[in-house]
Amino acid sequence: MSSSSTCSSSQIKNTATATYPNLYYLSFLLITAIMKKSRLEAFSDGVIAIIITIMVLELKLPPHGHDDFKSLFSMSPFFLSYVLSFINVGIYWNNHHHMFYLVDNITGGAL
Repeated sequence: MSSSSTCSSSQIKNTATATYPNLYYLSFLLITAIMKKSRLEAFSDGVIAIIITIMVLELKLPPHGHDDFKSLFSMSPFFLSYVLSFINVGIYWNNHHHMFYLVDNITGGAL
């Protein structure tokens, strides 16, 4: 057994390209592949929709039997924080949408 068992990155790269000759080329293609922006837009829209859904699921109703305006008014800080969070997510989505309006293509490196 050799006392030095470390390999340099060039040895690993040469071994990988010798064993799998198209692996290096395929990894290069994946990184530099040009994709349409619609896939990333759809993914980000889905993530934002999930965030909004989780936010709505956290809203709680007043306890049963307390259906008057006072019980709703006592929960106003929770509703206000929800509205502010919703506005924050909306601003983020709007900025994201306008940013992608300027983009034509997406590369694998951007993902």
